[in-house]
Amino acid sequence: LSEAEEILRSMRAAGMMPGRGAYNIILKYHCRRGDMSAARRAFMELKAMCYVPDLFTFNTLLDGYVRQGDLVRARAVIDKARYEGCTPDTWTYGTFLRGCARAGD
Repeated sequence: LSEAEEILRSMRAAGMMPGRGAYNIILKYHCRRGDMSAARRAFMELKAMCYVPDLFTFNTLLDGYVRQGDLVRARAVIDKARYEGCTPDTWTYGTFLRGCARAGD
């Protein structure tokens, strides 16, 4: 586990409830490292804690997939964001288009 994840576990063990922002930070950490399996786990944990993902959450996950060159999953994140009531913004589309340009699509 990363140090950040250990802090989250310590917070929960002490009876503190980490907020959505804390989970977004963990998500961003995993995406930046390219560990999308851990990023997906963090996303699922955020939802299991009854937090509603916001556009920042979805954009972070999108960026992780784009960095990995996984445009299929990146597009699925945009679709899921819409389905869950988040309207993609210029950053969302710009990130996806950057991935398309890198892939030559």
